[in-house]
Amino acid sequence: MPHTFPLRTASLALAGALALAGCSSFDALSPLTCSRNEIRELGDAKPAHRRYSFPFRIEYEQDGRRGVAENSLVCVYLGREYQGECENSNRWSASLARGPGLRVPLGTARNGRQVAFDPGDCELLVNHGQDQPAYLVVGRDAGEADDAAMLEPLSMRRDYGIRIVDYRIDLSARQPQAAR
Repeated sequence: MPHTFPLRTASLALAGALALAGCSSFDALSPLTCSRNEIRELGDAKPAHRRYSFPFRIEYEQDGRRGVAENSLVCVYLGREYQGECENSNRWSASLARGPGLRVPLGTARNGRQVAFDPGDCELLVNHGQDQPAYLVVGRDAGEADDAAMLEPLSMRRDYGIRIVDYRIDLSARQPQAAR
């Protein structure tokens, strides 16, 4: 009976060579190219919860009239993801508790464009406890490929008459719960 060990080794070497031939650099391979000591784990590899909710409240003023937008950013754990350069991180899906999409409209639209609030990234909120909200203008020819562009506070006030009076997000969902 012939021994299959050399055949298996040759087939594995061939598969490896073919895989490497398609890569332009070794960085794009996989976490397997990193030693166990080189892999940096970003975020808790086993999060305490698989679902977090971060309530937020924005008080704004448009042309002298006050408005309030309240909602919650819901983050659901999707598993681990290789980030490149020997880093792994948790992946999270993001949605709003009320309403479709991830943008909360603020004020009334002007010239076919709407100012909207984007609550930020679940990875930053859950993994690092940092929020990174953004204000966008959404509508035709807003400047970006998906017809949405970032707004600076001065431009938001000058062009759309909107001033943010107060913004709060509750990050306590990420804090460890006390033992009962």
